[in-house]
Amino acid sequence: MRAICVCLLMFAGFAQAEEKTPEDDLYPLEIGNTWTYKVSGQEDRFIIRVAAMEKVGDYDCYRLEAMLRDKPVGTEHLLVAKNGIFRARTDKDDVTPPVCILQFPTKKGTTWKGEYKLGGKAANASFVGDTETVTVPAGKFATVSVQADLAEMGGKVRTTLWFAPNVGVVKQTLEEGKRTLTLELEKFQKAEKK
Repeated sequence: MRAICVCLLMFAGFAQAEEKTPEDDLYPLEIGNTWTYKVSGQEDRFIIRVAAMEKVGDYDCYRLEAMLRDKPVGTEHLLVAKNGIFRARTDKDDVTPPVCILQFPTKKGTTWKGEYKLGGKAANASFVGDTETVTVPAGKFATVSVQADLAEMGGKVRTTLWFAPNVGVVKQTLEEGKRTLTLELEKFQKAEKK
């Protein structure tokens, strides 16, 4: 289950975003936004919530918290920059340098790679973008998908995330060895305006 947290929450210099771009809406990171996912083969619900803004090094990042069976199971810090969304920390391990998990713009055939350290250990990832319409319990969405092959912490994982405008991740598959797990969005709740 930790691999799910790392991959869902995660996934070259960059500068802080100065203004909102249309691509920012592919993953609406606003404090209080919450996503509830159905986990394949389980009755449990996996919940991700944008909990706070925090510094990771010199960067202002969104801290996402994951819950399963009403218990915290992981955190992720994401940085929004002009050229994409970057993973800057997973749980307590910094990602150095932060790795791009969603490049702007992403379209069919877009590819990119990242080499970084996670918890002081060398890691790398390669990404391929695509576009696709998917249907999940929350509805039918036109999406930008990103397939990521990750080599981290001594293991290899392939994950695909489907991002829908104004909603975020609506589906994810995770392949580790012979095991495949699928998460599908049941509900997206925007933060209440104060």
